[in-house]
Amino acid sequence: METIIDIIRSFPGILQWRKIKYNKKFSTNCSYNLFKGVYSSFNEAIPHIPKTKPEGYDHNSAAKMYTNLMDNIRLVDYPVIFWLNKIIKEKSVVFDFGGHVGIRFYCYSKYINYPNKLKWIVYDLPSVLEEGKKLAKEMVENKISFTNEIDVAGGSDIFLASGSLQYFEIPLYKILSNLKTSPKHILINGTPLHEDHEFVTINNMTTAYCLYKIQKKNDFINGMIENGWELKDIWINNDKDKKCHIPFYKDYNGSVYYGMYFVKSE
Repeated sequence: METIIDIIRSFPGILQWRKIKYNKKFSTNCSYNLFKGVYSSFNEAIPHIPKTKPEGYDHNSAAKMYTNLMDNIRLVDYPVIFWLNKIIKEKSVVFDFGGHVGIRFYCYSKYINYPNKLKWIVYDLPSVLEEGKKLAKEMVENKISFTNEIDVAGGSDIFLASGSLQYFEIPLYKILSNLKTSPKHILINGTPLHEDHEFVTINNMTTAYCLYKIQKKNDFINGMIENGWELKDIWINNDKDKKCHIPFYKDYNGSVYYGMYFVKSE
C-alpha cells in the first residue's frame, strides 16, 4: 500500500529531482554495486552508460577484483561443491565460463579432492586471463589453464558458469548449442532470473560499468530443457548482499539469484 511519503516522492518535480540525484550517485559511485535503467537489449543500453569509468571487465582493475573469494568459501558455493564432488572423474575437464582468474578452482580445492588428471579451463577476457596465468605460475598450479575461445568448451564434460551468465546477452542454451559437442554436466550459480520480465540494465560494479542481462525464469529453464538438458536440481542463492535493485522501476525489481544443475539427456 502506498504511503503519503510514497505519493509525495512520485510528484513530477520531486521524482525528477530524485532521478537526477541518483544518476549523479551512479556515475560517481566507487563503493557499492548499483544498477540503473531498464532496456530491451545491450545495444539500447550502451548509449546510457556513463563515461566516468571503463566499460566491461577487460582492464586491470577488474582483473584484480574478487581475489578475496579465493580463501573464503561462501554459503552459495556449497551446492556447486556438492555436485562437483559427485560428477568429477579422474580425467574430467571443467570449462569455467567467465571464471575470472580461477577463483573457484582455488577456493573449491579445499573441499574437493581434484584428480591428478583433472583439467580446469577458465574462459574470460584477455586482461583477466593474464592475471590468471600470473597467479597460476605463482601457485605452481598445472591443472588450470586459460582461454578466450568458447569453442574449447566442446571438449569438456562439465560446464560451470558461476556469476557470469548475466554479462552475456545470448541465452545459455544457445551458447551450448553452438558447440560441436555438448558438455554432459551444466552447473550454474549466481544467475539472476525474474518471474515476469526479461530485460537489460546497467551495473556499476565500482571499478567499471557492465551491461547486465536479467532473464525470465521459465524461459531460461525451458530453453535448456527443450534443447536436451534435464534439470536435476535448483536452489536459491540466499546471499543478503546479492540483489539487483533498480531505482524507479518497481515492476522490474524482485530478481532472484539461482543455481541449477542440468544433465544432457541421453
